[in-house]
Amino acid sequence: MLTTLILTGLLFIFVALLVWPNNSHNIPGPPGRPLLGNLLDIPKSNASENYLKLRAKYGDILHLSVFKQDIVVLNSQKAAMDILGGKADTSAGRPVLTMASELAGYGRFLALHQHTDRHRLGRTYLHGAIGPQHAREYASSQEEQVVRFLRKLLNEPEDFEEHYGHIASDAHDPYIEASSRVMQKFSEAAKPGKWLVDLIPLLKHIPSWFPGANFQSFAAECRTISLDAFQEPYLSIKQQIKEGTAKKSLVASFLETLGENA
Repeated sequence: MLTTLILTGLLFIFVALLVWPNNSHNIPGPPGRPLLGNLLDIPKSNASENYLKLRAKYGDILHLSVFKQDIVVLNSQKAAMDILGGKADTSAGRPVLTMASELAGYGRFLALHQHTDRHRLGRTYLHGAIGPQHAREYASSQEEQVVRFLRKLLNEPEDFEEHYGHIASDAHDPYIEASSRVMQKFSEAAKPGKWLVDLIPLLKHIPSWFPGANFQSFAAECRTISLDAFQEPYLSIKQQIKEGTAKKSLVASFLETLGENA
């Protein structure tokens, strides 16, 4: 009995030390709790308002630690510009969002790529398609879309979406609606503090039938929605290129650059 109590006590101390927040950078932040760290300090809703309260107490740069993961919150525009702009060489990395990047399938988004050769190549293609020197190529299309946009704004001011590279219908265009669903789900998947799997990545291996693993069903829904939204327009533009009817767009420019390798 005594041996069991001693082992249990040692195990508790080990786990506590393992997950106890460790602010090695001396960045101000709320004190952590045993085992939980700053888990309860991460806003689950009204993030801007709640982080503003923490900013008043701890300053523009805030440190949180959850399960030994350091989280640095840039709590003002100036802090974001100083760190992400002025120190871009050392802050160009991106957090790994297990839910959004790995489970929900949004890892294909350029914005979620780590600062690797793949990311740099993607930025090169993007800049080559819509950079300042190419803006004139889209002038006529932009004028046409502005007219369509204003007409839609006039007729349906409460329900409109910006669009590019596709001649959208005036009401409930399927491509626009598909893109909207993707972005709505992405906003939910990437919401800071919402998913425990982002804090404990090992949870991604839990099967969907396991009690409490509803996040797996949500991730599967995201993957289906994003695949449907991206695949059909992509294949449609490929076919238009073959037929010689493709209009100027980012995807068309990219596919034409790749040629037969697309």
